[in-house]
Amino acid sequence: LNEADKHTDGIRAILELVRDTLGFEAVAIRLAENGDFPYYTTEGFPEKFVILERSLCHRDGAGKIECEPDGRPLLECMCGTVIRGRTDPSLEFFSSGGSFWSGCTTNMLASTSEKERQSTTRNQCNGWGYESVALIPLRSNGETIGLLQLNDRRKHQFTPQMIDFLERFGAGVGIAVARLKSDEARRMIEERIAQKQKLESLGRLAGGVAHDFNNLLAAILGNAELALADTPCFSPARESLDELIEATKVAGGLSRQLLAYAGHEHRESRPIDLSELVEAITGLLEVSISKKAVIRYNLEKGLPSVEADLNQLRQVIMNLVVNA
Repeated sequence: LNEADKHTDGIRAILELVRDTLGFEAVAIRLAENGDFPYYTTEGFPEKFVILERSLCHRDGAGKIECEPDGRPLLECMCGTVIRGRTDPSLEFFSSGGSFWSGCTTNMLASTSEKERQSTTRNQCNGWGYESVALIPLRSNGETIGLLQLNDRRKHQFTPQMIDFLERFGAGVGIAVARLKSDEARRMIEERIAQKQKLESLGRLAGGVAHDFNNLLAAILGNAELALADTPCFSPARESLDELIEATKVAGGLSRQLLAYAGHEHRESRPIDLSELVEAITGLLEVSISKKAVIRYNLEKGLPSVEADLNQLRQVIMNLVVNA
């Protein structure tokens, strides 16, 4: 465990070691995940068994996870009993260390009640022919973070001494797994910090590009408006100049988005009529798509206004049409 570089490799190495050394048919480790304790890795169990038993959460008829009074998910089966620490050492199938073990699950199920077993038992292990079953809690800092499971179709594969050894072994596994998960969490934090620094650098770059781009757009827009003023009303060039001016304004909106991304400009929301917005950019839409495609407009008049940033909304419409 201490030599393993990766979380999964370390846990898989544990299972292989346990299975090979103790000679059990199937072993598995469950680890806490979002309130549930699904199988993290298994050795020797049939795939269908793993799928059926992966989750321990009890669900109602609608498939919704039921919770205990303290808000935690209600865990089914003997695995849930061990994880929640509801074992009774006065019963022979529970150890003083909080584990469950049985060398003959058929007899154990026939001679005990669910009240004695402290759980709603799904009996999948026995149904698949596993007579010897042991469930060992994995703990760290007084908290159960997982479960070591050992199954065998042969009867009477456990002794009290073996369970005592597995519990001490489980305590070491729990500490090592917690350390590995802590290392994994630290690496994730470091990756997020590095990503944040990259985004900050990208934001500074975007801000610089946007300012230079704005200067170019200002020159284009100014000259286009001057040319439009000198162009006769009947000239076909006026339509082209109108589209050039509109495209320049849209490009200016993109530039402002870059500035907003860089944190240099705030987005501005105001009431917008969607139909009027589409009408205003019809020429730009039609020159932005393939000549093989035709746009047909069916715009409703008198729509309620939406509260939005004009530049972002214009870009949304452009993206929808161009992508379609």
